Amino acid sequence: MPSATTVLTATIANGATDSDELDIVDAKYVGLIMPAAWTDADILFKVTNVSGGTWRDLLTDEGVQIRLKVFAARAYAIDRYAYGLAPWRFLQIISSVAQGAARSILVVIKA
Repeated sequence: MPSATTVLTATIANGATDSDELDIVDAKYVGLIMPAAWTDADILFKVTNVSGGTWRDLLTDEGVQIRLKVFAARAYAIDRYAYGLAPWRFLQIISSVAQGAARSILVVIKA
């Protein structure tokens, strides 16, 4: 039986860099679908183990902040970083620059 796929929406407000909180419980695979309009910026991640908790930058085991180069209207598999996301219950998507309008990034997760 195939694993369930869930699509969440990470919203970054106009002039902001941080998305709202996403509950990614049990996510093993994660993909991003970028909006058609996107102010050029990289994507970074923050995580926490409790809703409303203290957000921490997501780093590799070498201590390097995870950063993705993304473009408008493209889909990205982030399998390379899925193990880094797996232990965390809550996720924020961070734009490296403030967005010029409200942006919605679709986050596709599969258990």
